[in-house]
Amino acid sequence: MFKTLQRLFLSHYIDVQFLTNSFQKLSTINNTISFPLSHLKIHTCFAHSDIIIIDLLEALHSGNVSLEVLVLVGLQDAGLVLFERIAEFFPHILELSLYRGISKCQTLPLPWRHPTWEYARCFTGFSRLRRFSWNMFHLATNLPSLMLVFEKQAEIERQLSTTHTPNLDRAKLEEVFESDAELLRLSEKAEKDTYDCRGWNTARLFCVYCPTLETFSDGCCSWTEVRISEDGFKDELPNPLAWWDPEVPCRLDDTE
Repeated sequence: MFKTLQRLFLSHYIDVQFLTNSFQKLSTINNTISFPLSHLKIHTCFAHSDIIIIDLLEALHSGNVSLEVLVLVGLQDAGLVLFERIAEFFPHILELSLYRGISKCQTLPLPWRHPTWEYARCFTGFSRLRRFSWNMFHLATNLPSLMLVFEKQAEIERQLSTTHTPNLDRAKLEEVFESDAELLRLSEKAEKDTYDCRGWNTARLFCVYCPTLETFSDGCCSWTEVRISEDGFKDELPNPLAWWDPEVPCRLDDTE
């Protein structure tokens, strides 16, 4: 079956290890075989660890599979290594959708293990990625712009200590903060980013590391994705990635 299979959608799947073993066995029998599989979506009944998922991806890579579309719903860990391995095994992938979750909550927005910019760095390994979606729930404390505010405040406090300024109480220190033009600018930017309900700033961050990215969807806009144009304008459009079904025509059929 795998020798001719091009698109595979496993809904409410349980035994990912069995799928891995099947590909490994076929590759062992004939190490020159190339599986034509291009589209793969796995929706699991419960969350699977990164180790299990990476073993599957490695088995596909060993079988010379060249995925164009990968959708994984039900990740337990979703660490940086998983992203690195996907980029290593399938650098020419066109569309990627990853959803972290446990039990029946895989598609709900959830906190992930690392801040957005650490995941974004992994995207330098993709050469043709056009669409990406995940269910990351952004916390304001994880936004890069807010970190810049903290760094600027720390810098001001260091400057005050080196100029032998007497110890200021919190109220006086806040007055100094409010009078610093650069800090005010950074604070206003962080305030706007906190209410970035469409994920535009996160999309911009990922585009820095992956210039080929055209659309982006996160847990703050589960049913839409941000479209990124050359002039930087972004709007919303329906997001079919997480719900791709081979029997339902959608934009995935237009994959080049």
